[in-house]
Amino acid sequence: MAINVGKLIRESIENENDLVQKALEIFNGTLDDQGRIAVDGSVDGKIDIDGKIVFGHALKEFVVDGKLAIRFGKVTGNFYCVDIGLISLEGCPYEVGGDFSCSFNQLTSLDGAPQTIGGYFVCEYNQLTSLRGGPRQVDCFYMCYNNRLTSLEGAPHSTGGFYCYDNQLTSLEGAPEEVDGEFDCSNNQLTSLDGCPKRVKHDFYCYDNPRMFSGKEIRSICDVGKRIFSKVPNNM
Repeated sequence: MAINVGKLIRESIENENDLVQKALEIFNGTLDDQGRIAVDGSVDGKIDIDGKIVFGHALKEFVVDGKLAIRFGKVTGNFYCVDIGLISLEGCPYEVGGDFSCSFNQLTSLDGAPQTIGGYFVCEYNQLTSLRGGPRQVDCFYMCYNNRLTSLEGAPHSTGGFYCYDNQLTSLEGAPEEVDGEFDCSNNQLTSLDGCPKRVKHDFYCYDNPRMFSGKEIRSICDVGKRIFSKVPNNM
């Protein structure tokens, strides 16, 4: 089920309290009868959502001064807040059972991000310099490429595929130790493999860095399950 918040909210919202109240009315009145959503009645006013919920760009209706003016708790499905002008993840769910994407915003920090994600996590095309404050558990892919990362501090200990290419990394300190998929650190400023994962189950990509790392060198510190690409693959 997809909720088009933009179509549900048309009247002018004058302040944050009115916005919160309007959101609660919408979710209660429209979705509770279908058993798709539950509203947490606690003091903090966080909204829990049970079901396959995709907000997408319509969530922009709830953005005030670069932040969500309503707060979410636990979402069992997907949660997308892509390209809606966020400068902070304040108000985002603390747990997402499916995928979470906050791509194409103006984020400089992952503070406020969900800490547990059952699907993939995508924060591409922001202005992040580190991963501090980000999720501690990501069951599928972790995609943080096309930012301004100078550090991977804050990455989870293990994850599915990990993609940190197109950043400004000079080392891999802070990278996950266990990657149950591909690992791609291409197109950075790497001169050292310090912090490299101990195990990568699938392919390892590290081309377009100031220093070229040999396959032998990489395998001496990382158990790579499949291929190593220290040069741009011919099919790219």
